[in-house]
Amino acid sequence: MCRLLSFTASPEGLEALQALAELFIEASRSDPFLREVTGGAEESHGDGWGFAVASSKGIATYKTARQVWLSNEVERLKEALRGVEGANRLYGLVHSCKAGRTEPIGAQHSHPYGYGVKGGEAFFMHNGA
Repeated sequence: MCRLLSFTASPEGLEALQALAELFIEASRSDPFLREVTGGAEESHGDGWGFAVASSKGIATYKTARQVWLSNEVERLKEALRGVEGANRLYGLVHSCKAGRTEPIGAQHSHPYGYGVKGGEAFFMHNGA
């Protein structure tokens, strides 16, 4: 089970995007739906997180096994979202993971995954094995 955020934003929407990011962080830290389906045994998506954010200024990517709600990780996400300043649009994917019992954990297994394609890069994330 994962928490996913995908977006496109303009500079005028930066405040709303930052509010959505805060909600994403809180849902990753304390998810009532995860708590319910696990009978209270689990409540957080703490098995890594990452983002891919693109604008006319370039592409920023990051993946780690750390939790998104840690203060330095929160700042890393906020900095990536500020990339819309000075750009016309910002496009992004943000993912936090709660790995299944048999799923691998580590930065290399955090999403989004990126691939070189003819003429550019493509990124994707998914929810589930």
